[in-house]
Amino acid sequence: MELEDAKDVIKKMDRHFLERRAKKLLLTEDMRNLTEIPEEIQNMLYEGYECFLYLTNSSCIILSSASLELALKMKLSEKNVNYAKSKYKALIEKAKDLKLFSSAEASNAHVIRKFRNTYVHSNKNELMESAQCIEVNIKEPLNTDLDKQMKQRIIKLFQLREIKSRHAQFCLLNSYYLIRKLYPLNDS
Repeated sequence: MELEDAKDVIKKMDRHFLERRAKKLLLTEDMRNLTEIPEEIQNMLYEGYECFLYLTNSSCIILSSASLELALKMKLSEKNVNYAKSKYKALIEKAKDLKLFSSAEASNAHVIRKFRNTYVHSNKNELMESAQCIEVNIKEPLNTDLDKQMKQRIIKLFQLREIKSRHAQFCLLNSYYLIRKLYPLNDS
C-alpha cells in the first residue's frame, strides 16, 4: 500500500466516524439539559454521553448504568429509605414500590442493569446470542479469496459492534429518562 492509498483509507474512516457521531448527536439532543440533576450524577451521565459520541460503547453502557444506580441511591436516601447493602436489582424494586418508577420503567431499568452486568463481566457469549435478534446489513467488504471461516469471524465482529452500539443507545437514553423521572425539570 502506498502512502496516498493509506491517506485515502483514513479520510474515508474519518468521514464515516464523523457521520456516525453526527447521527448520535441528533439522537441525544434532549440530554444537553442536565439541570436539577445532582452534579455527581450529571458528571457521570455526561461522561457516558461522551463515550456514546466517541463510539466507546461498553464504557457508555457501564457509565449510564452507574449513573442510574447512583441516582437511585441518592433519591432513596432523600426519602429516608434504608438501602444499605441493597443490590442494584433491589434499588430498582424499591423505586417501583415507592411509585418512583412505573412497572415498565422498572423493567427498562432492569434491562440496563443486565446489559451492565454483561459488559462488566465480559460475557461475549450472551452478546453473540443477542446478535441473532438484530438484523445487521453488512456490505461485503471482504476479498473473495478469504475462506468462509474468516468471513464468518469478520461478520460476527460487525454484528458485535452493532449490538454494542444499540445497547449503548438504549442504556444512555433510558438512563437519562429514568434519572429525569427521579429529578424532573422545574416548570418555572
